[in-house]
Formats: sequence, C-alpha cells, structure tokens
Amino acid sequence: MENKIFNFFIKICFIRLVNMTKYKVSVIMGIYNCETTLKESIESLLSQTYQNFNVIICDDGSTDNSYFIAKEYHDKYPEKFILLRNSSNMGLYGIFMC
Repeated sequence: MENKIFNFFIKICFIRLVNMTKYKVSVIMGIYNCETTLKESIESLLSQTYQNFNVIICDDGSTDNSYFIAKEYHDKYPEKFILLRNSSNMGLYGIFMC
C-alpha cells in the first residue's frame, strides 16, 4: 500500500509541476456516486473570489452520472479541471489509484 500512496503523490506532484506556472493551488476532489451534489460543489469552487487554482477530480468508479457531470466541467474549463477515473470502486484506497 505504501508504494501505491507514493505513486499517487508522484502523480499529483507531476500534475502540480505541469501547472505550477499558472496555478498556486490545486484542489483534489475524490468523487463517488455524488451526482445530486456534485454540480453544487463544483460551482461553489468556481464562485470563489480567489481564482488562482485548478481542480483535480478523481472519480472512483461511480455508477451514476457523477463522472459525466465532472466531464462537462472538464470539457468546459479544460485548463482548470483535470479528470481522472478508476474503472471500479476501490473505496478510500481508490483515490490513491487514480
């Protein structure tokens, strides 16, 4: 498990390095079957007065429309959103697999 966690942080560090010159903050959002609240959560992020951030969303194998809602935002704001997806639900451990 330690190796999986290490790999996750390496992946996040790489994403941060790629975006370092543009964004000061990266918000990591793990999602799973949250279609009823996801839009509200993302809109809340987008309405913040501080805008120098990007959002890394990891879908943990949702079976509802959560991934597709996140994809809408990724497609609309490709510079602001990074979308990752697990093929199946892995629970809390799953976010380290994205």
